[in-house]
Amino acid sequence: HDSREASLVQTSRLLAESLDLAVVTRRIAETVRELFQVHTAVLVTVDAAGGIVALGGAGPVPPAPFRLRRSSTLASLVVRDGISLRTTDILDDPRVDPRPEDREIIAQSGHRAVLAVPLISRGRVIGSLSLGDQAGRVFDDDEVRLAEAFAAQAAIALENARLYNQASTLLAVGRVVSGVSDVAEALRLVSRELGRLTRADTVSAYLIDADRRFFVPTAGYHVPKATVEALAGEMLPVQEDGLAAWLQRGEVAWSDDVAN
Repeated sequence: HDSREASLVQTSRLLAESLDLAVVTRRIAETVRELFQVHTAVLVTVDAAGGIVALGGAGPVPPAPFRLRRSSTLASLVVRDGISLRTTDILDDPRVDPRPEDREIIAQSGHRAVLAVPLISRGRVIGSLSLGDQAGRVFDDDEVRLAEAFAAQAAIALENARLYNQASTLLAVGRVVSGVSDVAEALRLVSRELGRLTRADTVSAYLIDADRRFFVPTAGYHVPKATVEALAGEMLPVQEDGLAAWLQRGEVAWSDDVAN
């Protein structure tokens, strides 16, 4: 444990050296994976809409960012309740309910023992640090305490990097639209910068019409040609439910499967 605590101190110094969110995330995940000798380490955060999003990880994990269903992981419960949770087999834990496809992925990976601890900044849960290993591994109390200590340092580094990233994003968008008077062109440039910064596949911008009855496609970034042609001249009706209703109220809306 002494070597782990020494590594914790050293890593805290390393985390303070960067404000790049991707770099900070990678350092945290790689260090945790090595410290605890686990197969995977994943950091998740809470987005503006309250969704659970994986920022990145170490080991055989999907490319980040990716969203998590609230009922499928211990990490989502940790974010909700702000307490550490552990299990020797996530597939045999009544607290979670993974989808069939998720269960298959977990079973194939073999990373079924999980320890998840909250990332807390200024008294607010901003995410979770999740460790995964072979089924049957027992994470003891000392490991939980060490993971929590590491998470406290990681939360500070992540929050600093997030604030820096937000400021950089605003500056970048401000630079590209400075002096642009055409609304459609300004939205195109904003869509481009947002797509690059978030690594989104596509970005679409809509304006609501004067009667507030329709959303009008106005600009986009990497929108497939077939979609552009299909939407040409089309206006999307504003509905009383669904994502459009959230947008009308000025709230952030998100979905991990918008078709359903």
